[in-house]
Amino acid sequence: MNTSKILVAYDGSETSKKALLKAKEIAEKNIETKVLIVTVWDLPNASYEAHNYHYIADIYKKEAEENIKVAEEMIQDLPNEKESFILKGSPSITLIEFAEKQDVNLIVLGNRGLGGIKRFFLGSVSFHVVQKASCDVYVVK
Repeated sequence: MNTSKILVAYDGSETSKKALLKAKEIAEKNIETKVLIVTVWDLPNASYEAHNYHYIADIYKKEAEENIKVAEEMIQDLPNEKESFILKGSPSITLIEFAEKQDVNLIVLGNRGLGGIKRFFLGSVSFHVVQKASCDVYVVK
């Protein structure tokens, strides 16, 4: 399996933490492997008044920024090249499109994410990514 570029989906859930550690473990075997940490946020399907939309969006963006900081700290000792991204959109579609644009060889993600206001990834996201991604996908339980 060619792993010159790994995308790891991170939302702060326990399974995404395990996915990040698995991506780190894989990357440690080849110093030339680049690790892309990706957090995808989107607002839940609900209607918001204009003044509430920006407030809610700011909460989600801030949480995504905090998640990225935690993820970066978790693999800071990895000598490989690393890059972090906060993306907005439907998680599964956004992950797949981003992986293709970045020419990723492997996507690593947890099988379930967080719910409620922390909803970034769901079990259906990992299923969709496995079905539609053009590269290998490693799902961590």
